Amino acid sequence: MAIPPTTSYNRQPKGQVIRDSEARLFNFGFLFLLRGTVLQSWFYWTQLASLIGISIVALIISYFYSSPFHCHSKHCAEFHEYRWNQRDFVQVYEDLDLLEIIVSVMTIMLVPEYVASLYLRFTVNIWWTLRFKTLQELMNVASSMAQRAAIYFPGQDSDSLVAKETIMRYGVLSVALFWKDAREIDAWTMDFREMKCVDDLSDLVQGGLLSEAEAHLLQTEYPTVKSQVVWVWLASFWTKLCLDGKLPAPNAKIQGEMLKKCTHASDQIRTMLARLNTQYPSQYGHIVAAWIKVGFFVSACITGYVSAIAIITRYYWYVAVCFAQLIITILFYQGILQVKEHINNPFLDQKCDFPWQLFHARLVRQCVALYEAGSQPPYVVPPGSDGDVPKGMRRKPAQMPPQLPTVQISSTRMK
Repeated sequence: MAIPPTTSYNRQPKGQVIRDSEARLFNFGFLFLLRGTVLQSWFYWTQLASLIGISIVALIISYFYSSPFHCHSKHCAEFHEYRWNQRDFVQVYEDLDLLEIIVSVMTIMLVPEYVASLYLRFTVNIWWTLRFKTLQELMNVASSMAQRAAIYFPGQDSDSLVAKETIMRYGVLSVALFWKDAREIDAWTMDFREMKCVDDLSDLVQGGLLSEAEAHLLQTEYPTVKSQVVWVWLASFWTKLCLDGKLPAPNAKIQGEMLKKCTHASDQIRTMLARLNTQYPSQYGHIVAAWIKVGFFVSACITGYVSAIAIITRYYWYVAVCFAQLIITILFYQGILQVKEHINNPFLDQKCDFPWQLFHARLVRQCVALYEAGSQPPYVVPPGSDGDVPKGMRRKPAQMPPQLPTVQISSTRMK
């Protein structure tokens, strides 16, 4: 039986992560990991540099505004009295208390930071549900049908091989077409659609998952529901096997079970596409982004002002503390926003997206392994063995005898 080769759905393939070594990552591996993370984003660092620039400008303005050499009013020089008069401890305490009040204004970031954390948490939960429940359920249906076929058609005759290959091919094909449907959601330009082969099924034809006639039907008759149509074909194929007497039960029990499984698989596809097409309310996303960006700007201005006062009052170490706090805050919460955006659609070609080649190979090998297990169970003597069959062994795997074909009778013929 031919195994469909792994097909590519990107004309410019990139390496993707299958599984990270978390033990290494949580030790010192994070220091050497750049590609595929938010640290690779140019906007990430451009925004940080801009905000540090704003802080430096605020520092310079605040320094010269508060300097006694450029302003002789009492208000401007209030932070300098104890610099020249070390015995005025009351003034020192008042100045430090004022600085603490100013720094406390940065707590304005706590609310948007908390909301942003929830923002990411909900998205991660959805990402996990897509992978662990809906996508895995879809693959489970394909594997369970292959297991049924391995029992119903254990032989190596042409009819059995065709039946098993068709069931496996349609199951893998549906997953492949879903990947295309998922990429179409974020295909904002024609160049992107062409690069990701969203509308081109020739790669599936070359990979052996589609015939020319099937590809023509999908592109011309069912262009919007390609991944779901395959499950209709598969349910119809099981019905054909039932009517042809290829299944052990002559009634519609097996056909009903297979129809239920096909419907369940289509439901999973519809659920995943609905989730990928559904965004958070724009008002919610706007207020979260706006509050975080405004908080960044306010934090940068406060950092510059407090740093200027720290320089004037010779608390130089506090300048480093302020800028370190600013940098950590910006990098962390901008990273939250970008991670949320990156994992919205995990069926693209970013490094941490779901790798289609892995899912394709895993599903195909599962089906082939099940077919081989059904064709050669432990009680079957190895092929080519001569002589008597040992007690309890058989030369061929057990198979329920096929039933007589079920004749379809229309209501007109009953008259």
